Amino acid sequence: MRKKHLLIFGAIVLAGSLAAMLYEMVVSGGTGGPQPEKSSSPTTTALPDPPVTSKKVGMSPPQKAFVVTEEMREQRRRQNEEEARLIQEYYDKMSEEDKAARPANVSTESWAIYAAELEESAKENGDVVFFGKVVDESGNPLPKVTVTWQLLGKRSSLAEVMEKGSKKKTFFENWSISERGEAVTDADGRFGITDRRGTALSVGDFKFEGYQWDKRQISYFEFGSDAYLARSRSPRHLADPEKPVVYVMRKK
Repeated sequence: MRKKHLLIFGAIVLAGSLAAMLYEMVVSGGTGGPQPEKSSSPTTTALPDPPVTSKKVGMSPPQKAFVVTEEMREQRRRQNEEEARLIQEYYDKMSEEDKAARPANVSTESWAIYAAELEESAKENGDVVFFGKVVDESGNPLPKVTVTWQLLGKRSSLAEVMEKGSKKKTFFENWSISERGEAVTDADGRFGITDRRGTALSVGDFKFEGYQWDKRQISYFEFGSDAYLARSRSPRHLADPEKPVVYVMRKK
């Protein structure tokens, strides 16, 4: 027991000595040993380097908590009321055909939103006007040639989507038009495709007994709006009845 007391006392004395040495270094600038003589010449004091703080990679500073105030709630409530009013107003202006085409499991609010989105999509359509002429290798017109064409575009009404849409496609896929048709050349070998709206026209095939056409000839034409053409980077086809697109058919 006496030995244990002596060890504790020694530790206290040692701690006191260390504390005294630290105090001397801090207060008097000493180092615990003999001090060098002070120089009479002016000296410069170096500023200590700023402390280096470690930063963990991938950690961001703490963010302030987002507080939703009563004023913000009131503003959002007013926005919701205004949105509901505009949607109802749009639905009231829809055609009776579009309203009648609404499925029972779709709300009037959702149906009006679909109609507004469809209307915006249909703005990509342009007026489709195309004139062509079919001739033989000598340049003579070929009458009664059957011309197959395909029109691409966007539907403009929900009633049309529900009526002409395919059951194999989703509701939104049925917004796109892929209409096929035929035209027949007249006595001068001319044909026209007009009175339609879409984004592009593809002239697909020419049928005439004993002849075949050169598929290397241009057969795809753009008619969409300026915004649509800007995305497709293709110019709009400018139809001229006096300068029809000429297609040559050769004897088999």
